[in-house]
Amino acid sequence: MTPPLQLITPAALAVLQTMTSYSYALAHVTRDPGVSLPLMDVIGCRSVELLEVYVRRVIEHIIDLEPNQWLEVSDVKFTARDALTRPQSELIARMREEDPPRLASNLPGCTNLLGRFLDGQMFTSAQLQEIQALKDLRNLIVHNDGVVDTRYARTHSDAQLGDRLNFSVRVLQAVLATLRSVQHIDALLLARYPQLAQPEAPNMQTDMMRRLHDSFTALAARPEELALLGPLTNQMAAAPLPFSLPPLLTGFGTFWLLSKGEMEWWTAYSIDGRAAAPFVSEDDARQWVGAERFSWNACRVEELHEDGFAILQDETGLTLRWPQSELPSGE
Repeated sequence: MTPPLQLITPAALAVLQTMTSYSYALAHVTRDPGVSLPLMDVIGCRSVELLEVYVRRVIEHIIDLEPNQWLEVSDVKFTARDALTRPQSELIARMREEDPPRLASNLPGCTNLLGRFLDGQMFTSAQLQEIQALKDLRNLIVHNDGVVDTRYARTHSDAQLGDRLNFSVRVLQAVLATLRSVQHIDALLLARYPQLAQPEAPNMQTDMMRRLHDSFTALAARPEELALLGPLTNQMAAAPLPFSLPPLLTGFGTFWLLSKGEMEWWTAYSIDGRAAAPFVSEDDARQWVGAERFSWNACRVEELHEDGFAILQDETGLTLRWPQSELPSGE
């Protein structure tokens, strides 16, 4: 049986919808520093906050699905009288209200606790350090207008008292840290609780992909900017980024991202809503996107969706999500 092109929980989908909306907004004002720099602070701060909100939703899901098991690990204190006289539904409701926000604000402790419910760790120690640094910057901007105070300088040796910091050079790091964390945790969550998968995700993702497509269009280099690309590329090569970007390819007139699933197969997603899976390896996916061709005669139409996309199956077992407008006439 061919694996689905994408599985995602409602909590993760909400994060992706918000983040793609921000990318759309930033792309359209990026050439105006007076607007784009303040917006970068908003996006950086919201990226940190959205990760905590997502973790909070994960905990709520687990409590809803395994309330009795959660009772054994909850830090909510019940009196002996409450435990004996209150209905269990009331005790569970109190846990659901108090535990998620408290745990989501303490990701190291939360990681250890949720490891009992998920088959894997939500964060590595390096990821926790990176997220904590981003959270510290978020708190400095929100609570002290970005001005470095004694508390921040004590834990960040590269900061000087009185300096004003912002997210202008770290906004992409903040966004990627959140998106990668959500992607990883969502895979762990769905592996344990597959019933949380959102069946409407493919249709809802179409709008997000269109926003990303519009963002790339708005960011296309102008003639006067193209002259700067050579020197800029050399500078970037000499100063590697502190994180690795996901594989980004071009093909079929759009941009593509490659993603490895939990079952060791690869999927290719385009920013305008196309998808193809499963590929045995990343190289296979790259070659398919780069070839920019497949045989319509070898494809069978499985489904036609109201969002304008069709689900196709080719003779090799590849499943495609493709615009109906590009189907040969008569399909």
